[in-house]
Amino acid sequence: MGFMADHKKESIRTIAAISRTCKRMRFEGTKYLLSGTVELGLIKDICSFCRFMLADRSSRLPLLKSLVLRLYSLEEEDHVGLVCEVLRGLSNLWKLDVTLDVNASPLVISAVPAAIASLTSLRVLRLFELGTSICPKPGDQIFVTALRNARAPLVVLCIWASPFVDALGAGVRYSRRRDPIFLCSCLRTTLEQLELHGGLILVVRHGRTYEYPHLKKLILPIYSDFMPYLKPFMVSAPHLRDLQFGGTYNSHTRHRHDEDILRGRIINQTRTAQEWRTTNEVDQEATGTCWSTLDSFKGAIISAYASGLSCPIARVHLLSTGGRRTTELAMLSIVLTDWRPSFLRLATKVYRARDYIPLLPSTTSGWAESLETLEIRLNIVDNQFDCARCFHHIGQMLSTLPTTSLRLEFRCVNSRRQDMEDRDPPFDPFVGEECERPGLYRPDAFCYTQDELLREDLPQRMRECMRSAGALRRMTIAWGRCWTRGPNRVLCVDLDNVPHVWDRAGDDSDGWGKPDRDW
Repeated sequence: MGFMADHKKESIRTIAAISRTCKRMRFEGTKYLLSGTVELGLIKDICSFCRFMLADRSSRLPLLKSLVLRLYSLEEEDHVGLVCEVLRGLSNLWKLDVTLDVNASPLVISAVPAAIASLTSLRVLRLFELGTSICPKPGDQIFVTALRNARAPLVVLCIWASPFVDALGAGVRYSRRRDPIFLCSCLRTTLEQLELHGGLILVVRHGRTYEYPHLKKLILPIYSDFMPYLKPFMVSAPHLRDLQFGGTYNSHTRHRHDEDILRGRIINQTRTAQEWRTTNEVDQEATGTCWSTLDSFKGAIISAYASGLSCPIARVHLLSTGGRRTTELAMLSIVLTDWRPSFLRLATKVYRARDYIPLLPSTTSGWAESLETLEIRLNIVDNQFDCARCFHHIGQMLSTLPTTSLRLEFRCVNSRRQDMEDRDPPFDPFVGEECERPGLYRPDAFCYTQDELLREDLPQRMRECMRSAGALRRMTIAWGRCWTRGPNRVLCVDLDNVPHVWDRAGDDSDGWGKPDRDW
């Protein structure tokens, strides 16, 4: 009997140990699954996840650090309650990305933003309004509730405001609920990065403002949505270091080669680029308000010109959007003369209508005196590319520049299916045949750019460029065929480091796939 009792006790201890082990394994598995970003879009998945989290809220809710919710069709009261209950319980949530339909039910519009506002651990918040609204309307409460009542000391904030049928139809020309400087003012003591897109309104000329003493980076909408009126931001963010027009996933409007983008009105704007530049210049001169210097600027050439900034900017990333070449060249020359960067990255399209050479002004204005590093990205949208002529122009350009480092990127985008907006414009009569799309049974599909570059003696081209540039110490060439996520080949000559010359296949370290490399 004693043996049986001891055996039974041992079995119980074994079962208990197995149970503890299984529980620990489930916890570790849950911890691992929740350690990354959880992204949910379908209502059934969202509700299933919420029930899972609430089944053991004390151990699961604190584990989640990053969450993406696409609440496109959230309507039922029970579902709204589940989502809000989980949000309010996420005590360690660091990053939140939420998409809401501006035309959702009043319950969604009020409950979800209120749950977001209750979070105290958030540092990064992204709010996206889906749909089109008429301003003003109850849907505007989405941002007002989430931001004006926010309890978290947000460091990074991104707002995508839905477009709205404004002023004339609704009889309203200004709404504080669409003014980002007012909308985010409760966060002004902590905010370091602010990204704005969509239907936004600023107080023009006069009006109360708020100072954001720690705001260092500002990302504004692309020029077709929001021509730069900078005075409100100069006053509100006196310590700004980085300015950008257009976010990571914006598609910049492309212009025909003969379009006068300087004097033409852009999309739905009431002023031209020249008029916006004049406004910004007058404001800076009249009030003496301007940033003394910036670390970086990123945006289209037309945005840079319209900004009217005259302060030095060390690192400049510019995108050519097309239009009449002489006009864009004049704008670029003025911008570079004002800013005198030490680093310049220029991305431009190459297609027959605008010739083959990169867009760079002459150095007679003196803007290039401080230029140390130059990067040129050629996005080739054609089945013909005169490589010899391009390198001849590069050599001529280098002979007048004090640049010590040069990077050339040749990337084929000669495929309509890759990106409809990536062809300049799709109805351009100068665009030739497209490259073939590679597939499972055709991995070596024909690419015009690749065919041209494979025939070139690129090392010899580099030696010729190095000889023509007395100051050049480092030169890199990277090229990739269409449909590739990285360069096919990278060549480098570096006179100051060992090895001095290398030639290799491209890899992830080249950063080719990063969105900002398209600039």
